Order: sequence, then C-alpha cells, then structure tokens
Amino acid sequence: MSFPARYPDTVPGLRLRIFDQNENEVPEWVESVEVGDDLRAVVTWGIGVVPVDMSREWGVSMDELVATATTNVRELPFERKPLNDGEPGPVVATLGHLWTSSLITSLDDDAKGPEGAIVAIPRADVMLTAPVVGAETVDSLEAMMLLCDEIYDPADAGVSPHVWWSWHDGLYRITDRRRDGEVDIEPSMNVSAFYLVRALEHLVNPCEECGRTGPA
Repeated sequence: MSFPARYPDTVPGLRLRIFDQNENEVPEWVESVEVGDDLRAVVTWGIGVVPVDMSREWGVSMDELVATATTNVRELPFERKPLNDGEPGPVVATLGHLWTSSLITSLDDDAKGPEGAIVAIPRADVMLTAPVVGAETVDSLEAMMLLCDEIYDPADAGVSPHVWWSWHDGLYRITDRRRDGEVDIEPSMNVSAFYLVRALEHLVNPCEECGRTGPA
C-alpha cells in the first residue's frame, strides 16, 4: 500500500471496527464499507475514525484502506477459548482488543465447517464462532444466542445481539428482533435462516438429486 510520503506513520495505525446498522448507524461523513447484512466496516486511525475527506486527502481507495486495516488487526495478539468444550454445540470465543470483532470479515478456515460458520460479535472485543457441520450446529446457535443476550450491552462496547451465517464470501444475518424486542430466529420469516436450515438438513441427509442453493 502506497501512502503519500508525508504520511509515513499512517499505515501501521490503521484498524477496522464493525458496526451493526440496526444498532448503531454509521454517519455519512465516516469512511465505511458494507461487509455483510446490515454490517459496515469503519476504518480507524489512532483512537478516531477516518472521515471521508481524510481518505480523499490520502488519495487511497477504501478497498486498500480496509485490506491494510484488516492485515494490521490480524497481526495483533488475541486468544481463542472454547466456551463449552465437550458439550453439544461447541462455541469458540476469540478475545483480545477493541478490533477483535472485525475478524468476522476474514474468518480462518479452521473456524468453518462444510457449510461455513455461524458467527456473532456481541462486543467489540469478542467474536463467537461455530462451524456449520450438521445437527449439532443447532445447539451451537442456541448457545450463541444465549451468550449474545448475556454479553451484548450497547453502553459497554456492544456491537450487535445478532448472529450471522458466514457462507462463501458473504455474511448473512439469521436472527431478527421480535416486536417485544427479543432477538430470535424464525426461518419462515428470514431467507438466510431458511437456507441455513436447508444446509443443515443437507449435511444430515445428503441428497445429490435434490440440489441446494444459498442465500446469495
């Protein structure tokens, strides 16, 4: 990545933060990009966000900014911790720093199963993942939703109470808020949740003739 010579210290300081537009809308003056259903990535520099006019002054594209910020975040230390190891529906927590949630845009292959992964970012410094492998993924999803309900606090670095399906190159939200404000999953109302159920059924009972498509 080539920044103008007068900004030699800019690149190492770039980071990425994720915002759920349903919970905390990103203002137009902030440089951001859509990375999934209702999710936007915001490039930060130091302790502040990068405004549109600053990125224009740098003369660097948003794609370059996001790629560099993502690389910088992945080089930071973090810890992976199984939250219910040995129990039905394993969930792994990635813990570390205020940019940990941005790892949702670049999941490692070992976090995924044959049909991707389910993932949640209830706090900026917490990411929850579970591979989509079959029937046990339902247990993982239930455990993840309970954890999000417990952890998410918009007043304390909260990012989102929702769960996404990381499938191929997309992030598809599979939970919704009910009228009473609770977060739940209803495949008959959410297209992405419907296709996740189809994927799980296919893993449990493979059928070469039936065919299957994803949410995209």
